Amino acid sequence: MIDIATLQALNAPTREERLENLQKAVQTASFPEANPVYINCHIHTTYSFSPYSPAAAVFAAKAEGLCTAGIVDHDTTAGAEEFIEAGKIADMPVTVGMEARVSMQDTPLSAVHTNNPDQSGISYMTFQGIPHRNLDRMNEFFAPLRAARNERTRKMVANINHLLVNSGILLDFDHDVEPLSLYREGGAITERHLMYALAKKLTAQYGRGESLVQIMPSLGVALSEKQASQLMDTQYILGFEPANTTIHGRAEERANNHIVTLKPQDFVKYTVHFDFSL
Repeated sequence: MIDIATLQALNAPTREERLENLQKAVQTASFPEANPVYINCHIHTTYSFSPYSPAAAVFAAKAEGLCTAGIVDHDTTAGAEEFIEAGKIADMPVTVGMEARVSMQDTPLSAVHTNNPDQSGISYMTFQGIPHRNLDRMNEFFAPLRAARNERTRKMVANINHLLVNSGILLDFDHDVEPLSLYREGGAITERHLMYALAKKLTAQYGRGESLVQIMPSLGVALSEKQASQLMDTQYILGFEPANTTIHGRAEERANNHIVTLKPQDFVKYTVHFDFSL
């Protein structure tokens, strides 16, 4: 477990502050013995979307008794160096990687649901164990992909504004969405940032709980019983801003025009396209 005060300290605005606060936190914390079967090498941080900075994620992993932890933010390795340094401070072995969504077009998996429940032929894939010397190179390669993703998100903002034209709500990518991310530090902007920005607008306009549930049908949103129940939970803390969080075989890459050829252990070869379509 990680208490709110510790989480706030480990989510300080700068990497230097976060790591300094982590050094203080580990000196007074009481950690359980690491369990060799507790492993999580699929952790997202504030560099894609999460209530945890890399430093906070390492602390939380150690507090839960994990024997190792790994960062795999979407489309970015910008948080990896902080994650590595946090592992040293917390005396915890860590791995660094990245996750991307890819298209299986022109492969035998083009019409198959793999690990994406909502789309066939689109899969989530991770790069695990990226050599530390290649972290910057990897992030530079994905920079145009992050930019392309931003253009897609801008179109989604426009679509949302069209759907909510009579609601009094107007979303702006640069003003409402991008500031919720660490894009200016090499991080990624995801659909979750967009949904969080919309949630902030909706709650500011209509409040939380019953009033928000009641207005949804007029906005064209049919809520399931579970969704209505979740929206009625007004005790849930809403605050994910990176600087103000308040809640608890080796693949070879060949890049050419946003196309990557993966050769997992040389057993199989597919060409996969990073998917940034609407």
